[in-house]
Amino acid sequence: MIDHQPMRRVAILWEHLTDYLHAALAAVRQADPGIEILAVQRIRGANVPQNQAAPFAYPILDLTTRPAQDTGWINELLEFDPDIAVITGTSFRPYREAAKKLRQRQTITVWASDRIRRNPGRDVYQAIWGRYGRIWQHYDAALVPGIAATRYAQFIGFPAERIFQGLYSGDTAVYRPIGWQRHQNPNAPWPAAFLFVGQLIERKGIDTLLDAYRLYRQQTAAPWPLWLAGTGPLQADWMTEPGVTVLGYRPKVETAVLMSQAGCLVLPSRWDHWGVVVHEAACAGLPIIASTACGAATDLIQPHVNGFVFPPTDAAALAHLLLKVDHEGNGRQLGQNSLYLSHRFDPQLFAQTVLHAIPEQIKRAR
Repeated sequence: MIDHQPMRRVAILWEHLTDYLHAALAAVRQADPGIEILAVQRIRGANVPQNQAAPFAYPILDLTTRPAQDTGWINELLEFDPDIAVITGTSFRPYREAAKKLRQRQTITVWASDRIRRNPGRDVYQAIWGRYGRIWQHYDAALVPGIAATRYAQFIGFPAERIFQGLYSGDTAVYRPIGWQRHQNPNAPWPAAFLFVGQLIERKGIDTLLDAYRLYRQQTAAPWPLWLAGTGPLQADWMTEPGVTVLGYRPKVETAVLMSQAGCLVLPSRWDHWGVVVHEAACAGLPIIASTACGAATDLIQPHVNGFVFPPTDAAALAHLLLKVDHEGNGRQLGQNSLYLSHRFDPQLFAQTVLHAIPEQIKRAR
């Protein structure tokens, strides 16, 4: 007989705490207000200013304030005695040590990762490490964002029945009302602006976007402006570019306002393990153009239904799609389909997976 004793204490060992993790943990609390949560953070987010960090309504062990060699926090974690621990950043040796000690105490340990197959050498090394070195032996299950990360988890040795989706979700309470509102009035003019949200760095394909936007402007008499919400080392390249406005970092609520005023999200990343902004834009009811190197594109973009995909670094292909969204005037239908597809992911899915789906499967297996 399976013991269905509920989870009472949840530990989260994360790289750095984010707005969307806060939304997920808020859903955990909403599912059961009596649950205790303890979060561990090992680095600070690179793209969030210190004075604009999100408030978190639970205790945090912030390793950024401790000496690198200090692992006393593991004893604090063990004293918390979680029923389940969700652990990302598993390349960090102390997190793996924590997983080992927790599992020895019968805590359900979850390997949380957004990795996808993109580097054959590294991927094979991880598979050998997992399948024969048994590096994942201290994890009961894997929690991943979507399809591409599911394939990776299987490749490195996790059995299919122990892989669960729903790791990431935009804060639907903030973004989805925008999608509902914008599609209530079918006669309102569709916003004519492209929006990029993210760090202005090479990995995000910002150089490809610049080349594509220049090509696009050469092919139309009334080009849409391009808004860049983010900061980074390539910011200076855009400051005097015609049609472009660099807005700097914008917190969640301001980003949502930008999405309500934009006509299409563009994410041209060279690689993005998932890309939560794709889900946020889908919730906001936007058409989405993303490179095929974005993990979320597999789950949340259906070409010609709610957006388009293109090969990373292909500026000509991206320029063609910018022109297509601008000229065809079907942004409202594409955006409405995005809103429908956004319901595939939700903070409540994270909560139900962590509190019920994973524990029930692991207790059955044990």
